Amino acid sequence: MANLVLIKVKQSNKIFGGYSPIGFSSLGESEEGYFVENNGRFYNSSNNFIFSFEHNSDTKYMKISRVVNSYKAIFDNRHCGFDFGMGSLCMSGYTLYVNNYNENYENNLNIRAIYTIEEIETFNVDRFIKK
Repeated sequence: MANLVLIKVKQSNKIFGGYSPIGFSSLGESEEGYFVENNGRFYNSSNNFIFSFEHNSDTKYMKISRVVNSYKAIFDNRHCGFDFGMGSLCMSGYTLYVNNYNENYENNLNIRAIYTIEEIETFNVDRFIKK
């Protein structure tokens, strides 16, 4: 099932988020398109993206980064609640890591930072196909 996550961080007006049509937790071994590396599993998806925006209505601060290496779209491991691209956008405990050093997503967020999470919301997204 597709997932959307929104994260408000402390001491900043930024909100981060990520979308994955394959989800990002409990993907399991039955899912197709994964391989094992670094004590975790990478899952394949060409439609993932991560984003950030300031907590205001000015759209010039909105940034989106689409997955570049689709075979490394989601990294599932026991240390992270979710991990887009092995560190591009990763939650571990109450900490959010935003760092695209693996270059699995576009570098449009243009940031390498560690934040404390203030609030997080996760949504299951049902696809509606109009016939």
